[in-house]
Amino acid sequence: MVTLAVFAGYVATVLGRAQTPITATAYQVPLLVAVGVAVIATVVLRVLVEIVRPSETYRADSRDRDIDRLGVIRSWGLVVAGALAALVMALAEWPHFWIANALYLSFVLHAAMNSVVKLVAYRQGL
Repeated sequence: MVTLAVFAGYVATVLGRAQTPITATAYQVPLLVAVGVAVIATVVLRVLVEIVRPSETYRADSRDRDIDRLGVIRSWGLVVAGALAALVMALAEWPHFWIANALYLSFVLHAAMNSVVKLVAYRQGL
């Protein structure tokens, strides 16, 4: 949720600054800030959750490891697709704006899909 919320904020910021053409928009600082905010917010929220409702154990059992592996396997293709898209864009000499945003979007989609797969796996009792 944090990753999606921060990405939405990044998109709103960049679109709010948008110039014609959009590739002339200064996206670098908002992109770096968005990544930093997402990392820091995730860590802070995890600490707060542990304070309010501590985990019973910090050791992952085999089920937790299997679910984690399943989430990574099922969502890793999005990162690969984003990297390939960025490579094709770079080879075609597209503006840096599109390359950077394709990579960032692939990371956001990977994080979101990874979380969804894990939640479904836990709910369905993998």
